[in-house]
Amino acid sequence: MAQDFLNEVSVYYNGDLVGDFRIEIIDGKLQFIEPQKLIDKIKGLANPSEMITRLSLPFDTNTTYACPDKKSGIPVCSSFKANKLSIVFNPDWFRVDLFIPAKYLRTLSHNNYLIKTPGLTFPSWLNNFLLTAAGKFKDIQTGSGTQTLFNTGSISSGDLALNYQLATTRVSNNGTSTINNNFNELAATYYLDRYQYQTGYLQTPGNYFVSNQRIFGVGISSNKNLLNQSYLYKYAQNLSLYLDNPSQVNIYKDDNLMSSDDYPAGLQQIDTSNLPYGSYQIKIVITDFLGATKEITQFFFKNTSLPPAQFPDLFIYTGYLSNTTTDNNYFPDYQNDSYVVNFGSNLKIGRHWGAKAAWLQVKDDIYLDFGLYAVYEKTYFEPSFMVSAQNDYGAALNITYQHNDFLSSNLFIRSLWAEKTTEQQAQVVDLFTTTNTQLNYSLSINYNQHNAVLSSTLDKTQGTPVDYTLSTSYNYPIYSTKALKVSLGFSSNYTKNNFSIATNITITFGSTHWATTASNRYNSASSTFSNELAVAYTTQESNNITNASLNYINEDSNNGLSAYLYQQSENILLRSNLNYSNTNEAIYNLTLSSAIAWSYPFSFGLGYIANTQPLPAGALISVTSSSGEDGEFEVYDYTRNIGKLNLNQAKLFPLEAFREHQISIRSISNSAYEFDADTKNNTVMPGNILNNHWQVIQYITASAILVNPDKEPITDAYLVINDNIYSSDSNGLIYFEYPNSSDQLIFTLSSGGKCSITNIPKAPSKTSYILNIGTIICYSSNSK
Repeated sequence: MAQDFLNEVSVYYNGDLVGDFRIEIIDGKLQFIEPQKLIDKIKGLANPSEMITRLSLPFDTNTTYACPDKKSGIPVCSSFKANKLSIVFNPDWFRVDLFIPAKYLRTLSHNNYLIKTPGLTFPSWLNNFLLTAAGKFKDIQTGSGTQTLFNTGSISSGDLALNYQLATTRVSNNGTSTINNNFNELAATYYLDRYQYQTGYLQTPGNYFVSNQRIFGVGISSNKNLLNQSYLYKYAQNLSLYLDNPSQVNIYKDDNLMSSDDYPAGLQQIDTSNLPYGSYQIKIVITDFLGATKEITQFFFKNTSLPPAQFPDLFIYTGYLSNTTTDNNYFPDYQNDSYVVNFGSNLKIGRHWGAKAAWLQVKDDIYLDFGLYAVYEKTYFEPSFMVSAQNDYGAALNITYQHNDFLSSNLFIRSLWAEKTTEQQAQVVDLFTTTNTQLNYSLSINYNQHNAVLSSTLDKTQGTPVDYTLSTSYNYPIYSTKALKVSLGFSSNYTKNNFSIATNITITFGSTHWATTASNRYNSASSTFSNELAVAYTTQESNNITNASLNYINEDSNNGLSAYLYQQSENILLRSNLNYSNTNEAIYNLTLSSAIAWSYPFSFGLGYIANTQPLPAGALISVTSSSGEDGEFEVYDYTRNIGKLNLNQAKLFPLEAFREHQISIRSISNSAYEFDADTKNNTVMPGNILNNHWQVIQYITASAILVNPDKEPITDAYLVINDNIYSSDSNGLIYFEYPNSSDQLIFTLSSGGKCSITNIPKAPSKTSYILNIGTIICYSSNSK
């Protein structure tokens, strides 16, 4: 931005697009050229004339605060604190976020979070699926092992939708298989302003003490899509495991396999991105490359905190309790003698502080949970408490500190004191039945390529011995160049019955795409040495990412081989592992994610949508030509590039719900295309699928030497196509564009006569923008 320039940017306020406005940047400062047009677009200003005075002056760009999300490309930074009229300029996306202090504003209504433009009225369907599989490699042909297909989708028309979450799990062993189909949610939903009204099979919100409850009933809540877009803080519990050997880690929820991946030995951060929002018990199954298996059960949660001041999170649910079935029954059994009432609120009470409270009644059992939370630039603090009419108590504390990439720390402790287990509690899965304390602590320090991690867990359940771990790891570089890196690492793990120390040295030979790593590791607990050799390949082009690796492991007389593949494109995400050792049968795991959509009238498409909850919206974009062969187009939402599309292809692109979107396309092919340049403007609700179609005509840019039948150059002949005039020079050379559907082009001669050319190429050049036709004979009507 050292040079001055003039351009147009998209201006956002409160996360909503205001419009595109012209700006100029002079001496590193941004200035709006037409500030009055911007003022006219912003609602709720107390004194527009006062604000325009400031808006006419240059602004600091604050570019360092612009941080587009790596997956969606949408700038989502919330760390910028403005006590005066300010902007954040993102030059990569030509986006300006406008921050207006309260003194310029009237009291805003909640409705300002919604864009009030007509939405879709035609029907559409969106289904996001996640397939996770794990088992023995030899059983793939017979389908043995565990496979879970998790479908999240919506059949919608405008504000009305039928939302569903369907989990199908198949477990097969020794020729015997069981299949469990279960709807976690199947509810008719109506979106009205900032609330959603639901009836059917629903899930109540969970908390640190009680899991989400499945009910058959009705519910009213603040719209989840708006909340998840507007929340200032989203938190997923840290999940760290110390692995003595390279291992496969499977995570189950309600006996459904939700995540499966391979991890190297040492202290590892486990990926929980595929786990849904909420509070629930998970079962972790660890299988190392020697075949040893270990199971861990613990409470897990993902939550959101501190909604905006104008938009508190409110909810009320009532109905009959339903349980997850273990047989092939799509609809959960519900207990007509066990009614549920659950209501609560989560609201902002200050700039950084919020409060929450909820009431849960299951038949005669009553639970009240409440708490506070604070969100600062580097710190998150949340104490929570619970009491019940049965004299049960609970307390939890969640503290997170993050200082850039240098230091991060998290403490989560949760204690439950159950007075007694009632008959009703015994019927409800995970409903506060046992006195228990769970503690998780992690500390990570990164400095100048030095990395130190401390992780500690503790679990004490009434009637069982305490279970605890204390794990550490430290890695630092010994030598580092572009082509060669050598690092030394130490790790330790202390448990109730075991203590181990491991050291390893890692040597990596690298290039642009390839890396070879050799490491040696010593484990004091088993007094064993292990050696590992890995070859990895990585490439990334736009939204296409490929990672592949092959690892050889040796530990005493045990030898293992593992292969890993990760492939992400605009249509699909695939991750697979295959592990083999001479002491254990080969095992595999597979994760496959994509989405399919349909939109009236009868348009289908595929696309990859990251595992988001709640369900987003999308757009089916198609570009067709009756005669075009090749072509590629970029797709834009306002000025943001959201992907690429080939000619005669329909593709699904994810969009934010409750937002107005302006879709347009641009050709990036060698040949030119003629099409309707108008943008498609629509507001979408959750699950809505836009159906945007462009019919294009391919134009070929060509050069030729125009000659008569006697092979003499034709000078000053001209061709008219779409009001464009092309003429030949004194050597007969002419540059022109023509539709590839043309069978004949007619030229006007300087004498006033006509001549025509036929057998025109139908395809553009694949190597150059201009197709060189060469010499071509133009036949007049009396000479052909």
